[in-house]
Parts: sequence; C-alpha cells; structure tokens
Amino acid sequence: MQSILRFPAALTVGGSALLNGALWVLVLTKFPQDTPAAILHYSVGSGVDFIGEGQEITTLPLIGSLILLCNTAMAYGLRNASFRALWIFIGILPILQVALLAAFVLLLRVN
Repeated sequence: MQSILRFPAALTVGGSALLNGALWVLVLTKFPQDTPAAILHYSVGSGVDFIGEGQEITTLPLIGSLILLCNTAMAYGLRNASFRALWIFIGILPILQVALLAAFVLLLRVN
C-alpha cells in the first residue's frame, strides 16, 4: 500500500478508472436501454434538447474512457518534459469523471 502512495499520479489515474468503471456499471444497469426514446440532453433554459434511443447513453462513459486513455498517454509522454503538464493532464481526470457521473445522474432523473 505504501508504494502506491509514493506515486500519486498512479493513484489519481486508478481512482479515475474506478469512477469510469462505476459509470459504465450504472449506465448498463440503471438506464432504460430498451426504450425507443430517451432524453439524452436537457438544459435549464430550453428544456429537452436531444431525444435518442436509450442505448445511446453509453456515449457518456465511452467519452470518459477515451479521455482517460488519451490524458494518461499524453501525461506519460510528457512526464520527462514538463512536470506541470503531467499534473494538468492527470489532475483533470477525476474532475471530468465526477462531472460525467453527475451528468448521468441528472439524465437518469429526467428520464
């Protein structure tokens, strides 16, 4: 356990991966996949913006997975060049995953 705490970047990426995994589980188990019409985007000002099939909600965790992979790869590539860039790419990951989870919860409530 102590070796993990020496590498906070690995801990941050691992925690973000767990959040993304939780989002995948929630999307696949809680959201109505078989509905022909589901609200996929809602804004306070104009209301429902986008209605699609229920299975299209998997785009949300897919975007999270792509961001996780791309940011981790870019941070790994920049690890020797810029410590600040590494932490920008790594540090944003949990924030983005929490935002995606919050967006899913709001969409689930609207549907």
